[in-house]
Amino acid sequence: RGGLLLGVQNGAGIQNFGVTNIKSSSISSNGIVFGVGGGIHSTGTLNVTNSLINRSDALFGAGISSEGNLVMSDSTVSDNVDGGGLRTSGPTTIRNSMIAFNDAFEQAGGIAHSSARLDIVNSTIAHNTSNSFGGAISGSGRILITSSTIIGNNAISGTAIAGTVQVQNTIIANNGRFGSECQGEITSLGNNIVGDALNCSEDLLPSDLTGDPGLGDFTDIEDPGKGHFPLLSTSQAINAGNNSVCPKTDQLGNPREGACDIGSLEFQRNIRVLEELPASEVNVAYSVTFEIIGGVPPYTVEIIKGSLPEGLSLSELTISGVPLERANSNFVIKITDQAGTSANERIRLRVFDAIDINTQSLKLGRVGRPYSRC
Repeated sequence: RGGLLLGVQNGAGIQNFGVTNIKSSSISSNGIVFGVGGGIHSTGTLNVTNSLINRSDALFGAGISSEGNLVMSDSTVSDNVDGGGLRTSGPTTIRNSMIAFNDAFEQAGGIAHSSARLDIVNSTIAHNTSNSFGGAISGSGRILITSSTIIGNNAISGTAIAGTVQVQNTIIANNGRFGSECQGEITSLGNNIVGDALNCSEDLLPSDLTGDPGLGDFTDIEDPGKGHFPLLSTSQAINAGNNSVCPKTDQLGNPREGACDIGSLEFQRNIRVLEELPASEVNVAYSVTFEIIGGVPPYTVEIIKGSLPEGLSLSELTISGVPLERANSNFVIKITDQAGTSANERIRLRVFDAIDINTQSLKLGRVGRPYSRC
């Protein structure tokens, strides 16, 4: 964090020449005045998993500049400036990730790719901007985008996508204050939604759809790679994908069931709490937030039957406070999503007595002799 390089140098945060695995990490607020790779510069093999690369600055590849092999999964590249999110020229795979809110002057806002193969799967590329071309993606080589969502990107030329790109099971919509949805050699492999087909050089297939994809508001649940646009229950993307190429799960790890949906998210019809609440202790501060899946975020939660243990209260999605007595509380919550769909779920929350150790001291032991004390 906070690395700064002056002059023509690369990799203010991390410089990789060999094999580097980055897992569950945050690489933030690094900068280079004239070089590339503000967060990471790699000429070797780079694996990034469950990590956040953000708020860095460089002439090119402000988040990541990779000239070697790059595999990124369940990660976020966001809020990088001047040099965009990523600059890649080696074999690259991006899966279950978010690339958003990056800005560039002389390259694509999201990803600038060249030469080798780039595969993007189950990912959201959104709200990136470029003063050049390709708000979301630009490049050459073989670029294949599958089951992804490309929304709200802006550039002077080729607003969402510019270059040689193949797309399938992907949403490309609501891009462009200055240019078109896509520009260049854009090849549809079928089952895409293109918001404005008149402003895209892609030749559509019979399985492709056009118009409003039917998305909810952008939702970022803070975990790396989870920023997304949920599908509304009326979305034309639902059940319109090609099962033969759909991943088994979506960007959030939810199963793609039946006929898969177009885009990075599978519509979850059943609203439910993801995990049971952890137990608490008397006179110990407690705070837990409901993890909810299904429907269309954001959610509201209310208790419709039963009550919380004394000392605890519910605010929005969080139960917090200091429990005052031992309890085994069973109550029912009502979850309502953005579309007005609701579901009830029975919740159990247990409060145990705090562990109290009264022993003040222990008797002395002797070397080589048995010892026991309660």
